[in-house]
Amino acid sequence: MPPSGRARPSERVHRDCDIMEALRRLRKLRAKRMHFHFVLPRFLRRAGAMLRHFATPVLFLSDCLCAWLAAWFGPGLSALRRFFRRAFQKLPPRLQLRLRLWAIPPALLRAKRNLLLASAACLLLGLTAAALVPIVSGRTSPPDFGRQAAWRAYEQAERRGAARWAPRQLAAAKKALAQGLFEYRRQSARFLPLRNFEVARLILSQAEQRSWEAARGAVNRRKSAQERAQMQVHQATELVAIGRDFGMLMPLSLYERTLLARAQVRLQEAKQHWREGHYADAEALATESETVASRVGEACAERAGRYADTQLVERWRHMVDETVAWSRRTGQTAIVVSKAAHSLTLYRGGMPNKRYRADIGSNSIADKTASGDQATPEGKYRIVAKKDVGQSHYHRALLLDYPTAEDLAVFRRLRRSGKIRASAPGGQIEIHGEGGRQKDWTRGCVAIANPEMDELFNAVSIGTPVVIVGSHGDGGPFLELVERYRAAKSEVIP
Repeated sequence: MPPSGRARPSERVHRDCDIMEALRRLRKLRAKRMHFHFVLPRFLRRAGAMLRHFATPVLFLSDCLCAWLAAWFGPGLSALRRFFRRAFQKLPPRLQLRLRLWAIPPALLRAKRNLLLASAACLLLGLTAAALVPIVSGRTSPPDFGRQAAWRAYEQAERRGAARWAPRQLAAAKKALAQGLFEYRRQSARFLPLRNFEVARLILSQAEQRSWEAARGAVNRRKSAQERAQMQVHQATELVAIGRDFGMLMPLSLYERTLLARAQVRLQEAKQHWREGHYADAEALATESETVASRVGEACAERAGRYADTQLVERWRHMVDETVAWSRRTGQTAIVVSKAAHSLTLYRGGMPNKRYRADIGSNSIADKTASGDQATPEGKYRIVAKKDVGQSHYHRALLLDYPTAEDLAVFRRLRRSGKIRASAPGGQIEIHGEGGRQKDWTRGCVAIANPEMDELFNAVSIGTPVVIVGSHGDGGPFLELVERYRAAKSEVIP
């Protein structure tokens, strides 16, 4: 018998077999209950993953140490193990299960490690594929060409004057360009696989399209404004020229001369603005010039319209026909003066023999009614005197019998009605030389060039009839100007 307190060798062997059998059963129980590990809550799995690396080797070493100590020290350690077993059994069941599951065999740890490595490899491959998909599809490629194209289109729109001619379209293009550049910079700052330039590419494409639309709109509107301004300047130029021509053929009042000068100044300003490319200002100034010149032209056309009055023209034509018939019947000479045509025609035997360019009074439109009105009288007269060289201030002259009884009657009627204030109807109306000045300058006489005056002086005699009419249907510069004015006013500017 061995001493008391010490186990026999056979007992130690049986005891070791019992411990190994207990460990084997415990591991078998752990293997059967491993599936509980996968249904635990997520936070327990994370906590177990953190503590497993420390708890598993400690528990395994403690089991081995207890088994070895039990083989040598037997009863004392057995009592200690029973104490710890009772303490373990007093723990909550879930905690007991968790502590048992933490002590995983090494083979199962290696299998789990391999599973984790395989899962990590699959996850890595998935992430790599997910990162390569946007790169291969082109979504991560920056639209540098589109960005440069949008910039060039916007700069082209600015160079073509879109800020002035198409401001709204240019503002829309600028806004789209700013949004596209912002999206471009935002995507460039992101991690490469996470970049997506599709939105930036679309916005930059829209910005380019709007910029080109603004450029085309600016060109079209600029061209349209240029054409309108050019037509307005052309019409104003025509009306101002007509006003100047009216001023050369008839006297203009101070107010009319002021208006005509103002129209000319506005026309010059409009032309200057048009040359500088300020078409809107040019059109406005040309419109003002046209309006002012139209006021002058309307007044002059109204006064010159008497030369186209049907009753007056019929009366004048009747006087001319009577004089020409008298010349045909008597075979003598007669003179017909047309104020509208600025012509003096010498008839012999009822046929026109000579035709001369005649200058008349500066107030060429009106009929002479009073002294000092600078108008050439209209009516039937006769030569009462011939003034040779030295007897007239204007080379040679043929004095007419103005005023006649009819002229005096008209003068008295107008004076009684208060339309004139002159004390006499005037006189000393002649056909004289020093003419050919291509303007109306006399104080009521009819002037022709000196060589022509010599021919006329020798061709007529005292008593030769002279008929002075406004017009007898032969046209003339007054009627031409009136027709030009009506045609210019009838032009419609789109």
